[in-house]
Amino acid sequence: MATDEEQANINVHYITGFGELASLIASDEDQTTAVYKRFDKLAARDLLYYECELLELEALQNQYDREDALDARKPDNADNLQWRIRTNARDWVSFKHRAAQEAEANDKSDERWKKRMDLAMEVRGSPPAELDAPHASSTV
Repeated sequence: MATDEEQANINVHYITGFGELASLIASDEDQTTAVYKRFDKLAARDLLYYECELLELEALQNQYDREDALDARKPDNADNLQWRIRTNARDWVSFKHRAAQEAEANDKSDERWKKRMDLAMEVRGSPPAELDAPHASSTV
């Protein structure tokens, strides 16, 4: 049972506009109507901006990694920082849970994992994550 418009050979009559033009371009067998502006200069500039932004984010990630490496070598103290660093570096769910706890507590003096999660989301180009949303467990 074909429901796809092209497979079912259903003729759709579009009103004048983007839909009609897209239909015309898609129906052109020799693809001579598929002419688009490439925006080479603009696309190149956008990539350069994105690359510079990623360089800044990478520098911050490297700083966080150095802090974690140094703190992971320290003897464990009462708050089990060494254990938390190792766990959160290997287990996404633990990392996400701890970041959510810190975000909920709204304690500016203890935002280690929240800052790292915010950075991870910024690298993705995502808004700060819904940290309590259920996801499959991912452990490295």
